Amino acid sequence: MQGKLRKAFGVNKKFRNNPKVQHNIVIAPERGFNHKIERLHNTIRDRTKIMCGIAILSQANHVERIDANTYRVRSQSGNGSYLVRKVGLKWVCECPDHQFRRVKCKYIHAVRLNIRE
Repeated sequence: MQGKLRKAFGVNKKFRNNPKVQHNIVIAPERGFNHKIERLHNTIRDRTKIMCGIAILSQANHVERIDANTYRVRSQSGNGSYLVRKVGLKWVCECPDHQFRRVKCKYIHAVRLNIRE
């Protein structure tokens, strides 16, 4: 496994005080897109957001229920709050992460964990 990761990320086998990274230039028609690594990145990203949602939920009064489908969640930094709504079967949040990337953000995860969905 370690050899595959070193090969995928272009790390030289001599891993001492000064590791030399060999950057691979990927030409799409030649090698294509590395779907395995992208899936791994997405999995790690999703798990990180779930953990951030748990951290938000662990702080007192960070998730406030406004009505049956609307919640206000305070940011982790405490500088603001975001409105999280359930529209049909989907959750929608006002935060930049959800607005620009269209992914389940940490605030959506905090609400879902709060109502145990």
